[in-house]
Amino acid sequence: MCGFFFYIQKKNINSSLIKKLKKTTDLIKHRGPDSKQYFIKNNIFAGFYRLSVQDLNIRSNQPFFSPDKRYMLLFNGMIYNFKEIKLRIKNKFKFQTSSDTEVLLALYILFGKKIFDDLKGMYSFLIYDFLKDKIIFSRDPYGQKPLYYFQGMNQLIVSSEIKPIQKLLNLSINNHQLKEYFLTNNYGDKNDTLFKGIKIIRGGEYALFKKFNTQSNNHILIKKFFSKKNLMYKKFPGSISELNKIIPNIITNHVTSDADVGVALSSGIDSRSICAILKKLNNLNKIKKAYFIDFKNFHLEKKDVIEFCNKLNIELKIININPRDIKLMFEKSLLSNELPLLGIMHIALFKMFKQVKKDGLKVMLGGYGLDEALGGYDSLNPKLFLKNLIKNKNTLIDGTLLNNDMLIKDSGKKKSLQISHLKVTDAAIHKKQLELIFNNKLPRTFHMIDRASMSSSIEFRSPYMYPDFIKTSLSLNKKDYFEGTLGKMPIRNYLKSKYPHENWWFQIKKSVQTPQSKWLLTEELKPWINRIIYSESLYNKNNYLHKKKIQMYWSDFKSGKIKLGLPIWQLINIYYLTKNFK
Repeated sequence: MCGFFFYIQKKNINSSLIKKLKKTTDLIKHRGPDSKQYFIKNNIFAGFYRLSVQDLNIRSNQPFFSPDKRYMLLFNGMIYNFKEIKLRIKNKFKFQTSSDTEVLLALYILFGKKIFDDLKGMYSFLIYDFLKDKIIFSRDPYGQKPLYYFQGMNQLIVSSEIKPIQKLLNLSINNHQLKEYFLTNNYGDKNDTLFKGIKIIRGGEYALFKKFNTQSNNHILIKKFFSKKNLMYKKFPGSISELNKIIPNIITNHVTSDADVGVALSSGIDSRSICAILKKLNNLNKIKKAYFIDFKNFHLEKKDVIEFCNKLNIELKIININPRDIKLMFEKSLLSNELPLLGIMHIALFKMFKQVKKDGLKVMLGGYGLDEALGGYDSLNPKLFLKNLIKNKNTLIDGTLLNNDMLIKDSGKKKSLQISHLKVTDAAIHKKQLELIFNNKLPRTFHMIDRASMSSSIEFRSPYMYPDFIKTSLSLNKKDYFEGTLGKMPIRNYLKSKYPHENWWFQIKKSVQTPQSKWLLTEELKPWINRIIYSESLYNKNNYLHKKKIQMYWSDFKSGKIKLGLPIWQLINIYYLTKNFK
């Protein structure tokens, strides 16, 4: 994985600005410690930090240019099917490297904007056509790799992270977006970010920009090449036998690397299935080490993970987390994340990836996406929450209602909740799956995992987000997902067929993954939180917050009258965001 920063303006860039832009690019050096390159010409600046994972030779350093120097590519990510593409077009393009970077550029040179159906991977990229003075920048269908931009009257900036743009232009927090986060616990499902003027390219979008002209409006044209419409209910008929053929291939594709690979494990089937499948494919030697996060005095999963690793002969490293870590790491983790931290697991991931880097690994695998694809959440199961679906955008994934309206100043007329006793259908489940994938779950998850892993220069891969797997999984009859209250039955049955004597595959994962609410009430954290809740700056900088009601909520939470600790966690985020980003 890598990081890039691109800047273009109407006038030529002077030496003073070049110095400033180089310093700005250094803000993403953690994304690529293996090489640093700049390209500067007239009104263009491009900076690139590379993490060498595929084709470690310097010939694949970026910015990467076409043989005739017409095109320049900045690329962050991995194209998993690049070898297939290369084989298909080898007679049309003379390749000089063994990298997926060159394959991506070759594909664009040959087919232009029609390349997206061919690309299977996680990526963000920018291509500059010097002949036509034209730019295209894009992001993979599910938004696994980040991409941001800012367009002013006389400049365009594109970056792998928010910080370079925000620091360069000294942009402030967008309080309206921060308020929305507090009310909904969501971000990442729109093109706006929490910072004024900085936009996000969402998954499945590409942007076009042609040279600056004398007119005042040099618009960026944003188009979608992939969206919910590509996965509409019953558009593509699928079968479990078809899914079973896909599973081993996607796992194999994701261990393709010239660098060492590890895996993030829990007691759930999502991550353990990766190791189990590699074992049956005689590829488990690709996994050098497994990592498990263990919260102090909260060992729900530890025994199961140790037993699993011993059985498969996988070296396991346990990352111990305690309440003190949360307080000590919160602010630094938030600055790396650039957006609100999702929970104490988020901070634990930062600590885990630091250890992964110390151990000399560059690539990690995890099971994200399987819950969304194959009905892993109770909110997707007809026997559980869908029978009483709350029609409210503030309903959390476990069905809990986030009612933070009561903690802000005049929020307008309160709307009563609509409880609808739905006839549970495959179409209703499918709609919910698409919301999780495109709107309210995976966008935040992939932002979290990208920032946590890349803060330590680690590339993180999610095999179950492979397009063929998602498409086929969503096309199955929804009844095939479930057996009673247990979801993800297709992958469970697949693993049972490979390991008939093991009972791992039908264990119900522990529903509470972290002790967050309990930890907020520990003696290590209570004084810290108390200072934040009673800090005048929290309310002065966020004047929509109702001080008296928030302080009462905190008091009731400490006394046990209120059980939901999420609003307190959100307020800690808001405090540090407005403290660090003026």
